Amino acid sequence: MSNEIRRMSRIVSVIRELVEPDLPLQQLALLLLIAEAGEEGITMPEAAVKLNMGQTSVSKNAKALSRYAEDRGGTLVIKGLELIEARPDLLERRRLRMSITPKGVQLLDRVVEEVRHVGVQAR
Repeated sequence: MSNEIRRMSRIVSVIRELVEPDLPLQQLALLLLIAEAGEEGITMPEAAVKLNMGQTSVSKNAKALSRYAEDRGGTLVIKGLELIEARPDLLERRRLRMSITPKGVQLLDRVVEEVRHVGVQAR
């Protein structure tokens, strides 16, 4: 079991190094769900059900994973990880559909490559 724990620990370290050192688990779960959904993406209500997470939590975590602007005393400051984007759903414009950005795909490809490397080393 200690080999598996070491592998999991290394995978977590890789994700923290490549994504964000303080990335909350909810954000990681949302990012992976969105990536798994592919080009079609997933709506916020669908993500809330699949992750057993409240709509407010999905929205808050999606905001952190996307790109947004904050007004800081008249100056707009761009924030967020830019790993996902949310657009109005084509069928129901009031609903947002989240999909992974090219930056998100690139990042997850690097994480997957590192995870494969960790798996090979552990054998």
